[in-house]
Amino acid sequence: MNYKSLNKYNMYLAVKSVCERNAAIWQDLPAFASICSDFLACVETIKTLNQTQAQITTGIAANKKRLRRELC
Repeated sequence: MNYKSLNKYNMYLAVKSVCERNAAIWQDLPAFASICSDFLACVETIKTLNQTQAQITTGIAANKKRLRRELC
């Protein structure tokens, strides 16, 4: 992630924290509850994609070379 994306993600985490702390207040509001659940799902998706992007891929290239040699 670049700095702009990281700052945006940190803002999302702050909003998520506020929503979770005040869940008792907004759970009676169906529209807000729906949007909030969608938002929380998006934050989890971003977290998963960030973990995937941050993985070290050096071993993958070595495995591809090894598999190509084995196929030949």
